[in-house]
Amino acid sequence: MLEIPIESEIYHKLQNGDVFERTAASLILHFSGRRKVLSNSPLNGGYREDLTHVFNHDCLYGTDGFVRMKGATYREHMLHTVKEIGLDPLSAAGLETAAQMKNAVTISLSGGGVCVTAVTTAGVDHNAVRAGDTASWEEKSDVPVPHPPGTINTILCISTDLSEGAMSGALMTATEAKAAAMQEFAVPSRFSSGLATGTGTDGIIIVADAQSPKYLTEAGKHAKLGELIGKCVLTSIKEAIDKHSGGTAAYMHDAAMRMERFGIKPSEIPSELRGRKEYVVAAGMLAHLLDELDWGLITEEDAVFGADWVFRSCNGVLRCEDGPLPGKDGVRAMILNSWRALFNNTHTQE
Repeated sequence: MLEIPIESEIYHKLQNGDVFERTAASLILHFSGRRKVLSNSPLNGGYREDLTHVFNHDCLYGTDGFVRMKGATYREHMLHTVKEIGLDPLSAAGLETAAQMKNAVTISLSGGGVCVTAVTTAGVDHNAVRAGDTASWEEKSDVPVPHPPGTINTILCISTDLSEGAMSGALMTATEAKAAAMQEFAVPSRFSSGLATGTGTDGIIIVADAQSPKYLTEAGKHAKLGELIGKCVLTSIKEAIDKHSGGTAAYMHDAAMRMERFGIKPSEIPSELRGRKEYVVAAGMLAHLLDELDWGLITEEDAVFGADWVFRSCNGVLRCEDGPLPGKDGVRAMILNSWRALFNNTHTQE
């Protein structure tokens, strides 16, 4: 029987007897047997079979909103953290976040003799980034570098035993599910004009039951296990983002938010027009046109044709200069300037 401190609660119980304990600042998974763990934790990260606990910790809890390093490196900082929450630093791996544990979301799904549970916290308001965006720092001797707050952390629990290859496959499938969740919410990168695929500080811990009689070797998207992982992770991330931010779908039903990643300031669109369906839909279509132009899926001529159709649908005009098209950057600027002019004209008319 686990002794749960007075100031904590049993948050979730797994079928194999493992228990999630939640305090104000932490979610701790106590193992009831031998587990395989794969994580990107700075403390006891990588592939391990000798751990007894994993955790997710709110590093901003009880502070003035600033994270202060408790050691010279991130690993040393985590060593202090793990001791503060009462765990053995030799047998625990963990993640840190600025998201609150009260906003954690748990999704469990079963099928094919396996149960998958994803426990996620997520904040993407300031640190969302697209894979391949220009880096903000270069690691030098493990010296910590400050990051904007915001992290997607997931503890993914699988009820069966897995091969080491399947553990890696689960990590891949979960990462793709995270990118899909960001896409479905149209989360903008804060470091480029692209859609984000995650945040710059995301963490994941995968836990498989090494004592289960069922042994699986595939966790890809064609396998039932991969399907369950994908659905659990995608759903838990979307619900966690929504819970943390307070209504993401409603927030993104806004013509200004859809185009902000292209340099359009929210103040450039009259507030009374930002939520009108014709402008929200037009913004979504123009954003996708600009993405496809950037990805090389359509030509400059295609982009002008599509943008002209979109502007006409909301009584606007694509301001296109006569003569040869000015190249990708020029077409991009043409569309964005026409978008600004649309609201100036609309606001004047109304």
